[in-house]
Amino acid sequence: MLGAYGQWSAWLADFALGSESEDLDSLPPVRIEDLGSVAAARLAQRCAEALSQRMRLWSERFSRDLERARLADDLRRSLSSARSRLNPLRALASSPLLFEELRTSLERQLQEVLEQAQRDLERHAEQAGSGEETLLRIVREQPLDRAVLVSLPTQPHEPPRPSAPRQVLLG
Repeated sequence: MLGAYGQWSAWLADFALGSESEDLDSLPPVRIEDLGSVAAARLAQRCAEALSQRMRLWSERFSRDLERARLADDLRRSLSSARSRLNPLRALASSPLLFEELRTSLERQLQEVLEQAQRDLERHAEQAGSGEETLLRIVREQPLDRAVLVSLPTQPHEPPRPSAPRQVLLG
């Protein structure tokens, strides 16, 4: 049976390739005190490399999606899809299973990449020529670094009650 370092190493190898053989939450928590400083540093390096490789895969897919986008709605879908594909990366970077210093480092790494990608998108939209205002507005309305909220099932609710007409008073 693998220890925490071995389990994380195996999971990170899959993650870097774009898949996870098991759920992140199934991994054991890691603390510097339990691993020792040398193993903790190696795990931190493996996490950073895996996140970087996964970001590269994300970026390649996003670039392909953008190349195929011909209409404003295509761009909106591409941005939405790209943000959704960031969820596993965000989950790793912010995992409470990792020690705080590592989480902070991974979150910063991810945020820096997303901020640069957003700046590049905006610069490209500004240089696009015709329809640039529309493209720029779409890119700014759907920033890559905005978290994707998971839709919760809606609760049945009463239909809205008609309200009485409002009286406007001008003084």
